[in-house]
Amino acid sequence: MRAATRSLLGQAWCIICFPGMFILGCTDVAAAQTSSVEGLVFDSTAMRPLSRARVALIPVATGGRTTIIADSLGRFAFRDLALGDYLIQMQHARAESLSVETRILRVSLLEPSPVVVQLGLPSIATLIGDKCGAERDDSMASLIIGSVWHEAHDAASGNASVRATWTTLYVEGPRVAHDSGSATTTADAYGRYFFCGAPSGSTIKLQAWREADSSGVVTVSIPEHGLAVRPLQIGSRTRVGTTQVGSGRLGGTVTDDNGIAVSNAELILIGVGKSTRSSTDGSFRVDSLPGGTMEVSVRAVGFLSGRETVDIRSSKEARLTIVLSRLAQSLDATVITSEAFAAAAAREGLERRRRTGIGFHLDAAALNRVLALSPIDYLRSMPGVFVEGTGVDQYVAARRQDGKPCRATLLVDGVRFDGNAIELEQLIPTNRVSAVEVYPRGAVVPSELPNSLNGCAVVVFWSGTRTP
Repeated sequence: MRAATRSLLGQAWCIICFPGMFILGCTDVAAAQTSSVEGLVFDSTAMRPLSRARVALIPVATGGRTTIIADSLGRFAFRDLALGDYLIQMQHARAESLSVETRILRVSLLEPSPVVVQLGLPSIATLIGDKCGAERDDSMASLIIGSVWHEAHDAASGNASVRATWTTLYVEGPRVAHDSGSATTTADAYGRYFFCGAPSGSTIKLQAWREADSSGVVTVSIPEHGLAVRPLQIGSRTRVGTTQVGSGRLGGTVTDDNGIAVSNAELILIGVGKSTRSSTDGSFRVDSLPGGTMEVSVRAVGFLSGRETVDIRSSKEARLTIVLSRLAQSLDATVITSEAFAAAAAREGLERRRRTGIGFHLDAAALNRVLALSPIDYLRSMPGVFVEGTGVDQYVAARRQDGKPCRATLLVDGVRFDGNAIELEQLIPTNRVSAVEVYPRGAVVPSELPNSLNGCAVVVFWSGTRTP
């Protein structure tokens, strides 16, 4: 008779024969004890799991590396691991964009029970504190992180310069005033740069350069939590007249929210001096562009204007899909009615205000004598105001009684307008400007017009068919 039995303690199998109790053999065939490492990769800057992260595990004793990809929920698991010590680290493009060196953790597997590990990125407060030395409750605690690359060399541009400019609005007694700020920093040898101290919630203009090569000026909005990321590419820019040229190309499509093509949309490459319009199928193409990061402003009748940032590469075509949102059709009827009546009353008083001699006025005949490419151009020769900035950053300024410059308030058809120069032309095309009024100081603005918010000048554009 033969029987088989199993030792519960030793996990050994023994084969025993009867009679005579002659043991043919006892062999421990149990597998070596194993364990597992599992966990989650979490992005504390966005407060969500970090999907598709690469997680590497290295046995301390034997070396070698095993790499797996975390799933869409940031989960990962290494199974059937021999007991012992391991090193574990995660890698992700998000960490690289934040210039964060992810930690290497040591994990000890001492028993078969799984070991749970959490990997990820530090919180925004930690990042700002590490880079800027600022407490999170500081209103100026913000951080812009980025890298500078040369588009032609496809390599980091170490020691490149990066300049940031911004405007801050604040209340000064009964008025709203603004201050401008700027700062310049130098990227490290790996092209990484950091900006600290711009106001949270503000909009920043960034430009990078090294020697003669540069990027365009791009807009970065700093969220209220204080962290923004903006990589920049620089490239060679050759100027021909008022246009910057190169061998790069840009193509793409313009659609609405439903994917329907938007035709005749105007695309302006900010700072380059080039523009184009989309065709009937929404497609567009621009050739001979300089390399580097630049902004594209897009506008079309019946749509909110848009702005996109694109990286142009020499001798290659960049692709851009632009989605425009239609203007809202369901605005508050009471607001529209009140503004409409006020605007209508102000328009009726246009000639009466001109006869009073208060302020400065351009009627249709005067407008026809001015060579203007945009509505703001009509103000360049008018007393009491002057135009500051260039391109999309143009604004109308004046001087207070103390001689200090201030930003003028713009009205379009009697309603306050807070957009930029390009959005102004979209709202009221140059050839549709029928009259202009300028009141150099808020104190002389007629009562039927909205007054200045900051005691500065008020400029009014009226739209309509202009008589020859």
